[in-house]
Amino acid sequence: FANCATLAGHVEVGDHVVFGGLAACHQHCRVGMGAMVGGMGRITKDVPPYSTTAGTDDVKVYGLNKLGLRRRGLDKPGLLALENAYRIYQDKQLNFGQALAKLVEIQPKSAEMELLVAFLKASQRGVYR
Repeated sequence: FANCATLAGHVEVGDHVVFGGLAACHQHCRVGMGAMVGGMGRITKDVPPYSTTAGTDDVKVYGLNKLGLRRRGLDKPGLLALENAYRIYQDKQLNFGQALAKLVEIQPKSAEMELLVAFLKASQRGVYR
């Protein structure tokens, strides 16, 4: 947590999450494992695992937190699998349900992909794309 990053009540924060300065997270949101929330980010929905997310009025996912994943030892095939999953997840031609269905179909699944799919399925507030 950088200076003045703040969480409202009942926020779930996964392991290895980074919050930039002045980032704020609304109550009952979830921030997935390995995510990075940019400085002054105003989070009102769930932040997917392993993502780099930022914005104040127009919060969006900018892609994977590749540096964090490499630092924690994710191998190249695992990183490529997650990159492919995020391409599907962020495809603007698919709505959330269609993207989730495609992610469920992907084989073989890694532990990281299983966590991502489980996180998306469990969202109650919506998830940033």
